[in-house]
Amino acid sequence: MLDGRVLLRQPREGLRAGLDAVLLAAAVPAAPAERVLEGGCGSGAAFLCLAARVPGVNLFAVEREPALAELAIANAAANGIAARVTVTTGDVRDLALAESLPPMAHAFANPKVIRAAIDRTHVKPDTAINAASEIAFFPPTSAALCNGMTYGLASND
Repeated sequence: MLDGRVLLRQPREGLRAGLDAVLLAAAVPAAPAERVLEGGCGSGAAFLCLAARVPGVNLFAVEREPALAELAIANAAANGIAARVTVTTGDVRDLALAESLPPMAHAFANPKVIRAAIDRTHVKPDTAINAASEIAFFPPTSAALCNGMTYGLASND
């Protein structure tokens, strides 16, 4: 990705990273040394693109699927940023997980993560109020929003 600046291994089957990960990372207004959280990182494509754009950014990621979380950790190491990346296996809606994280300057997620959570909670995704309600299911985001954090979503739909 990014003309070879990001090395990415990902599963052959299932969701695959593409332009949406690049655009999502480009939309995060992070600065060096800031802490940034990605909800539902998959194999790490978006946070790797962000790290390529913002040297020194500290990345925290949550991924529900253990195999993808391990792949994200391996991808961070392959890109030489393992020391600045913390990947946790868990659900982004877990309050205990949210409380275990340090304060963040920014958070982001691919709408596929939000959409999957909506599907699990049977919330209709076609209204703005329901989309806002779904973001509230992401405790690290909802808590941090009260402290002035930026939150980003990007979609190629």
